[in-house]
Amino acid sequence: MDVKTITGKKMRDQFKRTNPIINAFAQQNADNLYHVACCVQITIQQDTSNLDLLCTMFKKHGANIPVLKNMASKRKSCEYFYKNRHQIYGKMMSIIKSKKADIPNKIMALFLDVPNLGVAKASFLGQLAVGHKGLACFDSVNIKKYGIDQSVVSAVPKNMSRAGKDKKIQNYVDTVYRLGGSETLWNQWCDQIYVNRLDKKESRQFKSGLDVSLKHAHWFTTWSNRYEAKLT
Repeated sequence: MDVKTITGKKMRDQFKRTNPIINAFAQQNADNLYHVACCVQITIQQDTSNLDLLCTMFKKHGANIPVLKNMASKRKSCEYFYKNRHQIYGKMMSIIKSKKADIPNKIMALFLDVPNLGVAKASFLGQLAVGHKGLACFDSVNIKKYGIDQSVVSAVPKNMSRAGKDKKIQNYVDTVYRLGGSETLWNQWCDQIYVNRLDKKESRQFKSGLDVSLKHAHWFTTWSNRYEAKLT
């Protein structure tokens, strides 16, 4: 099945039914934002079908789980974020309240200061926490799907100047807009993940692109009853 065959209201609803829930959770307080940030670390180099188990483990045991504690880069990222969570949260909320056109740029710059967050995952954390149309995740699925140039997602050198970093962020944000923006990219990614798992064993499949989308509210929040069992 080609992902282009998946159309209609369900696809259009995916972002609208899920992303605002995660935005509200992340913006509620600094601890919630920390939770989202650690779950983003969990997703790095991880099969999407493993996230139900791994994010449930994180909810029960915190960062003391193998996927985080056994990888130094992920562990240090969570430790840094926890230590600085109130400052990061405060800055994020100030950026959101500014209502300026450069919100995605400033959000990415803020999250890029967190260890082990490159441009793609910094933007993904922003997409989850803020929901701005200029923020989205260019993971391996999207890089392949859209033929995104490696220069857009390459690592930011530690010695890169402020001007250089700003230019790199702008290039990323421009690419998000060029490819349709946050909502379009979210919906198409969820459908692509659904299609990619159709030939896997049942336990690694999803019911639909909407199913993939709705599960994000379970993966990235601690709120209960946020996943709609009936996919209407």
